[in-house]
Parts: sequence; structure tokens; C-alpha cells
Amino acid sequence: MIRRSLAGALTALAALTCAPPASAYPVDCAILLCLAGGFPPSEPCLRAKAVMMQRILSIPFQPPLQIWNCPLQASSWSDGPETGVNEIRSGTTIGWHPDPSGIVERVAGSGMDLSGPEYAFLRSLRVIRLQYRQQMGTDGFCAREPRIAIGRYDRRADFHWGPGRTGDIPRTSDFRPGPGCRPYAYRSIMIDWQDVSGNPGFEEVRY
Repeated sequence: MIRRSLAGALTALAALTCAPPASAYPVDCAILLCLAGGFPPSEPCLRAKAVMMQRILSIPFQPPLQIWNCPLQASSWSDGPETGVNEIRSGTTIGWHPDPSGIVERVAGSGMDLSGPEYAFLRSLRVIRLQYRQQMGTDGFCAREPRIAIGRYDRRADFHWGPGRTGDIPRTSDFRPGPGCRPYAYRSIMIDWQDVSGNPGFEEVRY
């Protein structure tokens, strides 16, 4: 299955005909291939995922996959941290408190055409910012404050932020407000995707 997934990724990569800038980052080629293959357990893919996670946690925010920075001739990369995802999770830099309410923002773009079915795995990639609070008000009504923003790629590889709903939160998240109106607060940044075979993947960082 991994071989078929990586073969599909190579097909998608070969179809990208844009000329990369001189300052291109070959790490994005690794993220592209590992994403298509479902991030198989290998050192290059662990590093690629670490870079992807570092980007969505950075200030300012960076799109997790910057496909316009993938030079087609690259066979390796020297950019990116040596640390793993678990180390990023336990880092001390997640002090950012985003307010995702009402965000409608275009973060980056490349003008590429990703409308073909071979790029469905790229268009499936989402970043979700979540802030949620609930508590019983003095009037006896439950006050719920969900603030959700979803970032994703469109068919031209532009990355956009837009408002989301609690129904958009993946079931794999630890978000569990539960029944009733017990005091509950939750904040996290999530990323989910599907590989070229349709298998889902997910990571979440609470802060």
C-alpha cells in the first residue's frame, strides 16, 4: 500500500511543471511524498512531519506544505529541524493564543493548477484552530463559545483561512465537551489529511 501511495505521489510531483524560485526548500518535496504515502515510519518522513508541525505552530503562521518551493530535480534536502513531533509538542514556544473567530484570510498562493484527481490528497490537507469554552450562566442557560478557523488549499494551491463549526472537528481530536453544561475549556491546533489511497492522518497540539 505504501508503494502504491508513493507511486501516486511521484506521479503528482512529476506533473508539477512550475519553475521553483532560487530559494526553494527541498523539504517540501519530502512533505509532499510523505503526505501522499501517509507518512510511513521512516527518518525522512518523521523529519518532514516535524517541519510541517513546526510551521503550523510558528509565529507568524506558515502553510504546512509550501508546494511552490519544491524543486523537481531535488533528491534530498538539508533544511528542517532534526527534532521529532513529540519534541515539538513538548516545546516551550506554544504560547500563541490565536483568536480564530471571523477569520477569512488568504495566506499564500502559487497559481498552480491542483484541480486534477491526482491532487486530491493535497486538497484534503486542513489546519484547524480551536478555542472552546462553556459554562452555566447566572441566568441558567448554558453559554458556549466556539471559535474555530479552518485553513486549507484550494484548486490553485492557495491557502485560505475561513470560519468553521464544531462539526468540522475530526473525531480523532481529544475535544470532548460532553453532555450537559459542565465547565469546560479547550484550545488546540490540529492538522488532518488523507493519503493518495484515502487513508486518514491526524495530529493535534493542545496549548
